[in-house]
Amino acid sequence: MKTSDFKEASRLATFVNADHQKRLDEAAGRLLPGENSRKFDDLTAHELEKIVTDWFSFSYRAAAISLASEDLYMPEPDEMDRPDDLHQRRQELNRHVHLLSIPNSPMHERLLGQVVLRLAQSNGIAFRRVKTGSMASRTEIIADRAGWRYRMFYDLIRRGVVELMRQEIGILAALPVNIDDPELYEVIQSPSRRSKRTVSLAELIEQFKSDPNRKNMRKKVEMDYKLLFRVMDEVIGHDRRLRDIERDDCREVRDLLLRLPSNSTKLYRGLTFIEAADQGAKDGRPTLSPVTVNSYVHKMSALFNYGVVEERMDKNPARKLGIEGHDHGEEDRHPFTAGQLEKIFSAPIYTGCQDDGRNWAKAGEQRPKGTKFWVPLIGLYQGMRLNEICQLRLEDIKRESEIDFFDIKPDTISEKSRTTQGDDQGGRRTKTASSRRRVPVHPKLEALGFLNFVAAQREAGKDRLFADLKKDGRGYYSDGFQKWFSRLLEKQGAKEEKTSFHSFRHNWADAMRLAGVPQERRRLIGGWKRTATDEKYGSDLPLTVIRDEIIKINYSIEALG
Repeated sequence: MKTSDFKEASRLATFVNADHQKRLDEAAGRLLPGENSRKFDDLTAHELEKIVTDWFSFSYRAAAISLASEDLYMPEPDEMDRPDDLHQRRQELNRHVHLLSIPNSPMHERLLGQVVLRLAQSNGIAFRRVKTGSMASRTEIIADRAGWRYRMFYDLIRRGVVELMRQEIGILAALPVNIDDPELYEVIQSPSRRSKRTVSLAELIEQFKSDPNRKNMRKKVEMDYKLLFRVMDEVIGHDRRLRDIERDDCREVRDLLLRLPSNSTKLYRGLTFIEAADQGAKDGRPTLSPVTVNSYVHKMSALFNYGVVEERMDKNPARKLGIEGHDHGEEDRHPFTAGQLEKIFSAPIYTGCQDDGRNWAKAGEQRPKGTKFWVPLIGLYQGMRLNEICQLRLEDIKRESEIDFFDIKPDTISEKSRTTQGDDQGGRRTKTASSRRRVPVHPKLEALGFLNFVAAQREAGKDRLFADLKKDGRGYYSDGFQKWFSRLLEKQGAKEEKTSFHSFRHNWADAMRLAGVPQERRRLIGGWKRTATDEKYGSDLPLTVIRDEIIKINYSIEALG
């Protein structure tokens, strides 16, 4: 600074920093304050983080170059009795560092407000003037100040200011000072590596939900993960950096879920989850089952696995945190026994009922052959999952080379068609990429009149094969039918532990195996995830080959003839 006067040096340092900041803003192509139109809450965590870390990196280097290189605070021999100003400044800085280290101190706003506003203005973020009295006003960012984005942004600025103050204290004392904050240290040492390692939990969640591989499942992810994400926010904090999330944090999430009452959000509205767990224990409320808790733990692990794959994390802190012996999945269901199958297909809906509405379980002369009739049969003879059946559209029943088949695939309809034709036109889902397949109609279904039913639905102008099934809040058509089928099992005396509609799929797999169909073909036709060994046999088979395998499926069910 070419001066030994402290106040003059401080004034010049401020000018130099401002001049450098202006050049940096221009070089980065940032918006001028008059053009501020970017909505703070629309910015991603990564964008907000970059704003702060760019500012910190520049400020740190500018201070180091502009101040330290001039030996500004090295007094001459005849000036040893002049430390008052420097000592006073060091005391002030130390006091500010202390205040900024106190959580939620009211002094934060006074110490950080101008930095926050300057960063908003120089990066085109919208702000406004707010009246604080008849003659007074203040300028503030237009943002949800209680939201995780603002909290993350504000906290990173706080940490940056603390480090810059510590650097200035070191310069004033002519002592080297290391950057204590590991994230900000990486900003200086290796900014490219830092950018992939310091995203927040909230940003990872948003990326997870928006991943193109889940574009047909976003609504389901929102619903299935909603409770988990809220509990994680309470225990871990959505603004927590992934690098700082430890296994103990995930264990704490699991343990809170184990204490949480069923329907806690309805029973204890307005309480935190910890408060709801405590109150539920006092009220003697039943808690979530270990199986349900494990499903949430596996979802948490899936989220962090995604983070590892996307190189946002080095390891999955929730791996193998489930409770042993309480998992469930596609294999945790038994096939129906021969006795159960006889009871199911001896129901009035198959042998004669009054109607297929409320009187479906009452014996009568009617043989309606509608949704209740066909869905279980398709499950048994085609091995399809319940929602795959319930979501079928008439365009999914096709004919090629004189073979009628089910074309099982996810929704491919355009957003324009969805808007003009209605929501029922969209929403088809398959469980995995391997679920997409073509399956010839089994001869038994043809003999029972399935293709006639399809033709009748087309003549009636229907779009969906089972138009009476309604989509639930998660975007699935199967929920209502699953409940009806459970009632059928009870009425027929066929309900047993570990059996449900999904048991038909196990019956189908057993029938294929007993018929000698090779495993790789069973996986392909059934839409199961295929192994590397399976892939050697190709990803597709001609319809004629698949039909020859399908017709091998046979059951000895007297009620079906």
